[in-house]
Amino acid sequence: MSEEPIFPTPERDGDGWDFPLEHSIGAAVRFTHRSFLQELQVYLEPYAITVGMWFFLRVLYEEDGLTQHELSRRSRSMDATTVEQLRNMERIGLVERRRSEEDRRKIHVYLTARGKSLRGELLHFAQDVNQAALAGLSDGEVGFLRLVLARIRSNLDARRRDREQIREAAAQPAKRPRGRPRRNAQPPAAANGVPPAATEAAPRRRGRPRRTVSASDGGNGPLPDKVQGREGS
Repeated sequence: MSEEPIFPTPERDGDGWDFPLEHSIGAAVRFTHRSFLQELQVYLEPYAITVGMWFFLRVLYEEDGLTQHELSRRSRSMDATTVEQLRNMERIGLVERRRSEEDRRKIHVYLTARGKSLRGELLHFAQDVNQAALAGLSDGEVGFLRLVLARIRSNLDARRRDREQIREAAAQPAKRPRGRPRRNAQPPAAANGVPPAATEAAPRRRGRPRRTVSASDGGNGPLPDKVQGREGS
């Protein structure tokens, strides 16, 4: 009897591709994660701490004084979610936020005395939940599980980075060609449909200008050169 493949071939039905829930690794990870959170909340509830706050406490217990943005990145949370949870944590005296002296745009998050005092107890609770979840698994199986989960995250992170690079490239304006622009071979007047000759000034005639005779001189037009020469004598 052959074993069922880990990734069965998708089948198409009347509504599209069929992908049963029990075949989804994402769903399996989510359901497992929910079980972790539900068990951990039992330990956190007497301290008025939610699992949403715990994600940030866990990171700050590794390194205190991170910026809000870095805290969001390490906890893999949205910035808006981080701000909301930090407000709740400030309200019950777990953390405090301080604006950076070097860069006023940055806000650092620090554990308060109460937040630091709970570190040992809360980390012990987290360890207890992990041990309960991994009961019956060998060290090799646990190590392999960590390796598989890390590889899954790496695959999805690479896919996200590729998508962000494509989005950033599409948002950038087109680059202009380098070098001096080529001049138009035709003059601007000709390029607009006007003959070049029509835009050029008429050439000036050289020599003395001809004198014209007014009506008072008894004439109505230009005189010959000979007549013009006798008038002055």
